[in-house]
Amino acid sequence: LCGVGLDRAPAGVPRATATNGKILATSTWDEGNTAVFPAIGIDAAPIPGFACILPSVACADAAKMVPKIGKHGKAILGNLAVEESTVNGTLRVGATDLDNPRTSAFKTVDGMYPDYRDILEPSDEASAPIHLNPIYVIQALQALVTARGPGWECPRGLMTTCGDKPVSCVAKDNDTTVLALVMPL
Repeated sequence: LCGVGLDRAPAGVPRATATNGKILATSTWDEGNTAVFPAIGIDAAPIPGFACILPSVACADAAKMVPKIGKHGKAILGNLAVEESTVNGTLRVGATDLDNPRTSAFKTVDGMYPDYRDILEPSDEASAPIHLNPIYVIQALQALVTARGPGWECPRGLMTTCGDKPVSCVAKDNDTTVLALVMPL
């Protein structure tokens, strides 16, 4: 609740995970070949088993370091390089526009991010995904809120037939996957 879990997913791709206690979101992405990133004083080589928790405030500060995607179109532009080692409880990150490299070290949160993988990768093979257009779901919920009259209860949320299981929402593009879980009421 106080930070973002950064680690390597089982397939070796980088992963960021955060929750507010009701919604858990996790994202993986293709980082490209870190060996071709410009030299900015950060060793961005992947380290198997890397994991840390970066405070939410530090994440916001790190995001401010990222330049707007520039004219060069290189992978590092528009992204942060993360040095996957924590020395003395700090995590080093860097960004560059190719003219002005910037690095910073942020204090990490002690401990490990809670294990959520059983929720993300359910063992129930009988479950079947339901594919919904998120725009339609939002419009339907907005219509319920708008249409309610005197005596109606406010919509309490989405119902699933999975009982106490979270509802998952997945978005993918070419190299990024984002998974959000909404916990049951």
